[in-house]
Amino acid sequence: MQTRIALVAVALAVTVLAGSLARISPGRVHAEAVPRQDDAGDDERAFERELGRRSLEGNCLMCHSIEMIETQRLTPEQWAAEVEKMVGWGAPVPPEETALLVAYLASSYATESDEPVFDRQTLDNARSSTRPQPDADALPEGQADRGAAVFTEHCATCHGPDGLGGDLGVSLIARSVLLRPVDYATILREGRHRMPGFQIVLNDQQIADTLAWLRGQSR
Repeated sequence: MQTRIALVAVALAVTVLAGSLARISPGRVHAEAVPRQDDAGDDERAFERELGRRSLEGNCLMCHSIEMIETQRLTPEQWAAEVEKMVGWGAPVPPEETALLVAYLASSYATESDEPVFDRQTLDNARSSTRPQPDADALPEGQADRGAAVFTEHCATCHGPDGLGGDLGVSLIARSVLLRPVDYATILREGRHRMPGFQIVLNDQQIADTLAWLRGQSR
């Protein structure tokens, strides 16, 4: 009997204590009872960040060191431009991973300074610097048939009718200068050694024609 009375007393004490705690800190009890509303969002962001990290590891670190990437501190727009440039140069980043990769880079290696951010090299600018530019001194396309006539009239006296050389001029067949049209034209315009310049005698088209003919004779 005494045991039952003791158990009842303990149960009452526990009930009273629980009610007191609920009155003292209701917010804490509520917080423990209600699950967090942003758990799903946090998980999704963590998952996407992991995908971005794996994309960096699988598509970028084959050519770049992580140290090099860590030294880059860029804005999201600049990271997007960098990724676009690398894809344009052949980086195997699948289209569905591009946004994840950019987001990971932007969040992991963001600019930390208030200093002005200078424009990064874009893919088009990078390509334009290596794209061949028209040579202002380039010769027009020559025709060997016309060149034969020009050579006979102005060159054969010294270099022989077949271009193999004569008493005054060296052989012009299979000379390396025939592979350098600009140098060839300069020699004809300005002259060399005993040969006078033909600046006012031959125009660019005639020079190109003689070059075409000499190339044909050199095969």
